[in-house]
Amino acid sequence: MKRETIAVAGATGFIGRHLVSQLSKDYNVIALTRSKQNIRCSKRIRWRKVDLFSIHETSAALRGVDKWYIWSIR
Repeated sequence: MKRETIAVAGATGFIGRHLVSQLSKDYNVIALTRSKQNIRCSKRIRWRKVDLFSIHETSAALRGVDKWYIWSIR
């Protein structure tokens, strides 16, 4: 059975990092980040640099995603 792919925005924050780590056990994860320095790939976690205020960049970053999750605490 094919693993679903989940996108997580806020993946570099304290909770986001843990969420990505846990989700990667059962899903392929696309972790979204604003900073190139945070981009590092593994077999189950792929990082994509994206400006979520840009509809064009966001649409491109979400290609191939089955589900998405936005984490924000403010």
